[in-house]
Formats: sequence, C-alpha cells, structure tokens
Amino acid sequence: MIIHIYAKVSNNMLSILGMRIGARLFGLFLKMALDMDAE
Repeated sequence: MIIHIYAKVSNNMLSILGMRIGARLFGLFLKMALDMDAE
C-alpha cells in the first residue's frame, strides 16, 4: 500500500518535472526562433 502511494507520488513528480523541462526547452526554442527572425 505504502509502495503504491510512493510510486504514484514519484510518477506525478516525474510528469511535473517533465512538463517543466519541456516548457523550458520550448521557451528556449521559441527564443532562438525569434532571435533568428530578428536578424
């Protein structure tokens, strides 16, 4: 039971972490695209 809860929590943390990393990468990509567009 405890292991099940732990797995669920760690899974949620991983998905949140993945979303944050994805958003950061997307932001970097967007910034690069805008910089290239400005030149």
